[in-house]
Amino acid sequence: MPRAATETPARWDRHAIAAEIKRRGMTLKGLSARYKIGSSTCRLSLVRPSPTGDAAIAHFLGRPLFELWPDRYDRKGNRLVPMKKRLAAARKRKRPRRAPD
Repeated sequence: MPRAATETPARWDRHAIAAEIKRRGMTLKGLSARYKIGSSTCRLSLVRPSPTGDAAIAHFLGRPLFELWPDRYDRKGNRLVPMKKRLAAARKRKRPRRAPD
């Protein structure tokens, strides 16, 4: 059975987010203008993390950040750092300092 136009998707992906913004009569560029951020910030937010664009989209849709992007944010709205970056940062901290000459 197709879902009604007013139902929200069970799982948000970039296509569902863009469709919901359009359904509410807004464009990604218009959303960027409304929140006074860069003209492509909201568009880029659909393909890669952009805290400013993510927040603008979440506010406009009335949804928490973790619901729209569970791979980017925790329930408190804090950004999740990818494991690769965490490991690289940990390795960097463990390197012994060189003795000054």
